[in-house]
Amino acid sequence: MYLDLDKNKDKNEEDYHDYAFSVYKSACNYVNIINISLRANLIHSIELNSIMIFAIELFLKSLAYNNLQTCRRIHNLYKLYHLINNKDQEEIKKMYYSIEDRNIDFELNLKELRNAYQIFRYSYEKEGLAYNEKFNLYII
Repeated sequence: MYLDLDKNKDKNEEDYHDYAFSVYKSACNYVNIINISLRANLIHSIELNSIMIFAIELFLKSLAYNNLQTCRRIHNLYKLYHLINNKDQEEIKKMYYSIEDRNIDFELNLKELRNAYQIFRYSYEKEGLAYNEKFNLYII
């Protein structure tokens, strides 16, 4: 597999699916870190939330690559969500709403957190950040 799919001029459907699987495995590894941290009661950590946001980004990218979309330099969760097919979008919403109150607007939360990773990874420069950490947990 060519490591930089976006620069591979000869990429084919199999390359996209292989890359999607690689990105998916990485996302699962981050979720394992999250689960270990949750068991250690680190839920209110901004650092843990940045890992959650990154895992969400990777899961969305894996779905986008699986749909033959190039998204390497896209980090905006809202844009990534809209690169995946409608069936996957609806499945994500369905899983989210099976946990969260239907009065909470999924797309609004996603739009609010669209650039969260870029913000969270520099959290040490901020006095305080407002975010919905339940959304991060529920979308994963």
